[in-house]
Amino acid sequence: MFKIIRPNLIVVVLDVIHDMNNIRRSLLGLDRGTPNIPKKIKELVKKKINIGSEAELIFPINFSIIKKPVTVKVGDYKRTSNKGVGAMVLYQYLGKIDEIEHVLEIMMEFFKNMIENPPSERNWLAFLKNFKIIVGKDIKEISGEN
Repeated sequence: MFKIIRPNLIVVVLDVIHDMNNIRRSLLGLDRGTPNIPKKIKELVKKKINIGSEAELIFPINFSIIKKPVTVKVGDYKRTSNKGVGAMVLYQYLGKIDEIEHVLEIMMEFFKNMIENPPSERNWLAFLKNFKIIVGKDIKEISGEN
């Protein structure tokens, strides 16, 4: 049995159908991504509760597109392809562990706000339907294995 102490990983799962390249850039905080999610969360945290420093607060580790098989019938033939129905990103939390709850609340508020008050049609966040935020820790760190 493992006891999770001081979680430092945040998984964000988004239910959104749009240009996955735009979503990837935005979630990973790449230059051409609009909005830059890691930067936006850092700004909101600084503004709302005045914590954090100039260093990054959440750092993207992995990104994945969630795909679902879709069958399309063309004449007498059926063709199955995978359609992107969502995205998932794994962030490492780099702030003070005492402040992770505040950061998570701000992240939840940010995504909730995007669903309730979507931005312009040109922004992928206008197509966001649902989200989940999951917090955890690498088991190797807990058990002491390398």
